[in-house]
Amino acid sequence: MTHIPIDQLYSTASEIQSSLNPLPSFDDALAEALVRWFKPNFMEWVDPIQCLNPSCEDEVDDKGERTGKKVKMQMRRMDGPVSVEEKEGGARNVEVYACPSCDTETRFPRYKSVIRLPVHPYPNL
Repeated sequence: MTHIPIDQLYSTASEIQSSLNPLPSFDDALAEALVRWFKPNFMEWVDPIQCLNPSCEDEVDDKGERTGKKVKMQMRRMDGPVSVEEKEGGARNVEVYACPSCDTETRFPRYKSVIRLPVHPYPNL
């Protein structure tokens, strides 16, 4: 919950309720404020997943020059949850990605609970 700006959401909800078109209740306005904040300010798409191996080479462009970007991994298979974290977090399935350059595998759990979303397993993405 430390990632969610509660004061900002309450302020936005108050603005909504003070507008010319208030919602039926403050709770509705608070939910609207959360929706307005969530996608542009919190959600972070990680597609495509990049190679996390620090010794892996950067991508090469059409001219054969390094781009400075890490190699995009390719999905290799789907697994079930195997680690304690994946199981305790309620992962339904786990996408396993592999780097085409160095063959490093990265597991990307798909959690069914939004409680797990604030925990970002890939800090450099």
